[in-house]
Amino acid sequence: MGLSFSAALAFAVTVVLTLTLRPLAVRLCITDKPGGRKQHIGEIPLVGGIAMFIGILVATMTAVQPTGRWTLLVPAALLVIMGVIDDRHNLGVSARLAAQICAALIMMIGGGLYLRDVGDPFGTGRLGLGSFAIPVSVLVALSVINAFNFIDGIDGLAASIALIALTAGGSRPD
Repeated sequence: MGLSFSAALAFAVTVVLTLTLRPLAVRLCITDKPGGRKQHIGEIPLVGGIAMFIGILVATMTAVQPTGRWTLLVPAALLVIMGVIDDRHNLGVSARLAAQICAALIMMIGGGLYLRDVGDPFGTGRLGLGSFAIPVSVLVALSVINAFNFIDGIDGLAASIALIALTAGGSRPD
């Protein structure tokens, strides 16, 4: 199945699950309550990340390429589980950072998905990272993960930016 079908399927599953998981989130007290910087009215169910993950999981399972899925899905599941636990119990920075590092290392070491070079920034040839490849890649992954955490304060903003980034990354140049 094509990329368009997978994207549409992920979107549809995410929308349906967001709506159906809201009552469950309220019953389980997985909600964001107003106070401090948070000026919204009432409790807001925190199910968007779960719905997005399941939507992506369903779409990934329908994709043509059957190999290598676990190297992205396992770290994503780890981050979603940590996010749910954090939403419910307000975990400390150390626990969240440890989970993020583990997720990045699973992706990089398990799947070989890490930066080997930074391209040709000076016009003198590719600048390889050598033994710094994994540490630099972990820092980049942590930066992206936490950038999305920081912009997640407005409903739909993180999902919208992720959609824009994925669309840009998945588009073919003419």
